[in-house]
Amino acid sequence: RPVADLYIMSYCPYWLQAQKWYLEVMSKLGKVADVNIKWVPYIMHGQKEADENVVQYCIGKEQKEKYVPYLNCFLKEEWKWVECRKESKIDEKQLTSCIDATKKEFKVDEKMADKSKQYPEFDINKDEAWKVWVQWSPTFVLNGIKMDKVWRNAKAYADAICSTFKNKPKDCEQTFQDINFDPMFGFT
Repeated sequence: RPVADLYIMSYCPYWLQAQKWYLEVMSKLGKVADVNIKWVPYIMHGQKEADENVVQYCIGKEQKEKYVPYLNCFLKEEWKWVECRKESKIDEKQLTSCIDATKKEFKVDEKMADKSKQYPEFDINKDEAWKVWVQWSPTFVLNGIKMDKVWRNAKAYADAICSTFKNKPKDCEQTFQDINFDPMFGFT
């Protein structure tokens, strides 16, 4: 069973672009492969990114079936995260509990307050990220190998994942988009 990890920052324009394709792959190949979102080990886009990274981490960890619907909404339009959480039927009490525990465990707010670093550390998935030398967002890692040559579109991600099967499942016979999205919010 292949393991596909896309390392991201929640407000990186190029992640926003790649994520639009990756959602299709998560939806279509999620039954035959572990298709995951993971985190680049630093924050480049301020407190809002640190906070959103934790929100997405918690939704993916504790309310997994709501993660793709949330991301589909989140990527449509900036600043609509409250509406997206409602639309995706996120359990806010469970989410708040996870956010508080995660921020404490990984010292998220402490690291954001440390002004000695231009880009504060972000420790969720840090050890895994450094093992494969993740340095930017997005970075695609397949079965523990950084895939620098896989272009960011649904077809390329799906082809890479499906190429790892000795006997390809029917899920790999689906059509995947080979289009170019803008690197910002919205599916244009």
